[in-house]
Amino acid sequence: MTRRAFFVLLLLAFIDSSAFGLIYPLFSSMLFDPKWHFVDPQTSAAVRGIWLGVVISATPLIAMLASPFVGNLSDKIGRRPVIIACLCCGALSWLGAAYSISQESLYGVALARITMGLSVASFGVANACIADISDSSSKGRRYSLMGMAFGAGYAVGPLMGGLFAGETAFWSESLLRPFFASTVLTAANTLLVFLWLPETLPTQGMPHPHKTLRSFFGELAAIDPKIRTLLCATFLFVFGWSFYIDFIPVWWVEKFHMTASEVSLFFGYGALWYVISCGVLVGPALRRYNPLRIFSVAAITLCVCIWTLFVFNTPMTYWWLLPLQNIAASFLFPVAATAISEMASKEHLGKIMGYHASAEALGFGTGPLTSGPFLGIHLLMPVAIGGLAVLAAGGVILRVITPLPKGRGF
Repeated sequence: MTRRAFFVLLLLAFIDSSAFGLIYPLFSSMLFDPKWHFVDPQTSAAVRGIWLGVVISATPLIAMLASPFVGNLSDKIGRRPVIIACLCCGALSWLGAAYSISQESLYGVALARITMGLSVASFGVANACIADISDSSSKGRRYSLMGMAFGAGYAVGPLMGGLFAGETAFWSESLLRPFFASTVLTAANTLLVFLWLPETLPTQGMPHPHKTLRSFFGELAAIDPKIRTLLCATFLFVFGWSFYIDFIPVWWVEKFHMTASEVSLFFGYGALWYVISCGVLVGPALRRYNPLRIFSVAAITLCVCIWTLFVFNTPMTYWWLLPLQNIAASFLFPVAATAISEMASKEHLGKIMGYHASAEALGFGTGPLTSGPFLGIHLLMPVAIGGLAVLAAGGVILRVITPLPKGRGF
């Protein structure tokens, strides 16, 4: 049962991230490419940027709020029914988004993105399933494979999205087909879980204390200050990375006149390097070096790679710069999780890792939401502020390098 459950979870992660990756690069084209009419042609870049931020950030912000409650529900009634319910909500949300695209309704797309947040909340439950079926010797390897499955989906998804959206000999350019494809993928994922995923929670129906937002933040304030510093660094680098990667396509569309399929190709190309780095470089580095020193070096490297765009910024530049950026980013996510888990006590590990997931979701949500208005100042503001936030994360992390347990040096 354990092997089957893990295999289904890997497929769930890959298919779900592919569905999101299909449409992720299309939002910039939807709002900034003049061939689409989701906003009035006279709408300023600042207002378009605000809309782009709202559409992108709606899902992770709702996921941040819903994840603690969805996780608590899975402790009461089991993992499997909660994941199925979240995926059903996701399939309906994709269908609603597809209808809104057909009507060129930006409000409908935003509403669908809000309800998708409940679907994304299932990611935390899937991670809980991994913990349910793993012992201490296999847990790290399985989480690493889950990360690769998510990364592979985000690499394949944009490439598929570009193919479905772009003009070919068989169809004209359209934003509708990728949304329908995401609906089909999520529905297939729901059926997969319903038929093949066994319940992984050892005991069900046990009473659990009711979680509220007040108790959630109260517990957060009471944890070790060093861990709170790490959570702050996690938020900063995710905020900076999201600020940059979600809005740099606006520059591609406005200055390089890229189509939706070309933007998707760039996203898929960068994600491919992310997956390669996770599989080849991150694991050996973590076994040899202090995770926090790796974090600080990766953050500085990523900042330099982002700020290089102030000097060199042509379409050809991104073909060699995107691999460097994604390799650096590929270290930040797993290294932050590793460092926090090493500082957390065993009896509170699950709770602390839950806070880590919330910090990531908050960064992914607030990055796009706050960066939109800055596009009215200059289209390269994502480069400036995104790089600065990542650099700040590296600076914050320097405060907790020395106390890291296990005494590993760089």
